[in-house]
Amino acid sequence: MSAAKELLEKSRWRSCVSRAYYAMYSETTDKLVGLTEFPEGREGPSHDDLPDMLFDYLTRLSLGDRRKFSTAVERLYVLRVIADYRPVLTVNESVARQSVMMADQFFKAIEVAYG
Repeated sequence: MSAAKELLEKSRWRSCVSRAYYAMYSETTDKLVGLTEFPEGREGPSHDDLPDMLFDYLTRLSLGDRRKFSTAVERLYVLRVIADYRPVLTVNESVARQSVMMADQFFKAIEVAYG
């Protein structure tokens, strides 16, 4: 998460969005270890499966938070794909700030729920 915040401060919008997504992906994957199986040969879930796995298995989060963050990680993934692979689409400061805010809220909730 610190990399996303640092990139935000340096006005590196696309890289910021990408790091915010991967911070959330990494933290979710860490919490899923031991709760579910990942696809054979992988150490984490597919990007497509991540929102559902977050919702289904991170049950220390409230139902409302699981809904909120499964939607947030899905949205962050779309923004990450745009940031990394769609140079004709704009990724501006507002998008970068929104990405950091979504991921930061997730990390705060995870800290409360999982310590």
